[in-house]
Amino acid sequence: MQSDDKKDVKAVMIHVTDAPSITVLGNRIVCHRLSGTVIDDVKSADGITTVNIKASPWDERTAQAAWDAS
Repeated sequence: MQSDDKKDVKAVMIHVTDAPSITVLGNRIVCHRLSGTVIDDVKSADGITTVNIKASPWDERTAQAAWDAS
């Protein structure tokens, strides 16, 4: 992601751990409806901010049921 509003941040890298995933087409890993909690963020010297997220467990509800519950 690029942001012209934040002059000192040139890009953001999102790093997610423990994300529930599925394999499709035999060799592609997909994380669908990803949600989680931000653990911390670390800004490197080259203008890239890395945001570390710990994924929440898989939500078995449909997207509509999750939306209705929120």
